Amino acid sequence: MMTQSNQLKKHRSAISDDVKRQICEWAETNKNKTHIEIAKYFNDKYPNLTIEQCTISKILLQKDKWKTVLENEKSNKIFKHKPVKFPMLDRAMNIWVENVTAEGVILTDLLIKETL
Repeated sequence: MMTQSNQLKKHRSAISDDVKRQICEWAETNKNKTHIEIAKYFNDKYPNLTIEQCTISKILLQKDKWKTVLENEKSNKIFKHKPVKFPMLDRAMNIWVENVTAEGVILTDLLIKETL
């Protein structure tokens, strides 16, 4: 039997860096708006998201971080910022990619597999 709390489960919305930047900019432009009103505005603008007032508060606490996000197609797809698990391997791979692309070689998964 389902209890009322099971029926009211909230689903997490993944909010992209770009939307977080927009929230910070809109809040700055509309300083008279409450966090609840900001959440309502963005829930109406993005019907697939469910943004709560507490989420707006958390985003605005880090507004300096989110305002530096560049508006581009990548920022629409970035949702998490996790540290690299193997930093030395990551640095070595970045150097290799820079060298290969500087030579005009097209990167493919096969080339990467062969190199490893």
